[in-house]
Amino acid sequence: VCPCISLSELKDRIRNGDRIPAPLAFVLWLASFIQRFGMWLRLRKTPVKVPAYVISYGNITAGGVGKTPAVIERAQKELAAGKQVAILTRGYGAAPVQEPLLLAPSISTSVLSVHPVHSLHPSPSVRSLSQKYGDEAALIAKRVPGVWIVRSADRVAGARAAVAEGCEVIIMDDGFQAVALARDENILLVDATNPFGN
Repeated sequence: VCPCISLSELKDRIRNGDRIPAPLAFVLWLASFIQRFGMWLRLRKTPVKVPAYVISYGNITAGGVGKTPAVIERAQKELAAGKQVAILTRGYGAAPVQEPLLLAPSISTSVLSVHPVHSLHPSPSVRSLSQKYGDEAALIAKRVPGVWIVRSADRVAGARAAVAEGCEVIIMDDGFQAVALARDENILLVDATNPFGN
């Protein structure tokens, strides 16, 4: 990023609202206009509505704010209410695959009930699951048996694939920038200890 500051230190400084080197601050300020313009272009298009109840969890600050635990809690509540639920994820950190990629509840339950997700020596099947869908998706599948996991960078295509499997509720993990898909609820999570410090 900059010879005078590591990426880890930069994340910490931004997270804490501390000052960063002026040249880097200027570059990030300029980049924010590019990001805003890109979002403006995306917001000009009409969002696609799918025949399911769509919930999006997101945040507006850098760093973790607990989106995955919140998604797990909501998915459990929707399943308890008798709904068929899909978690729509981008699969951050996972290997490239043909998308949308669906993980049926029956498959995830059989793989994860035998082998824990975060063991010291995960089985090849658990490693494969994390590599295909991402660590967060594997964790969600473990904590919420009965949920569909849909990995798709194209959120509309992923939502349509979930609906084709009979899903009535679609929960987007980290979906605030995925404005192409119409949603019925937007849930913004903020760290109460540092709500808008960055």
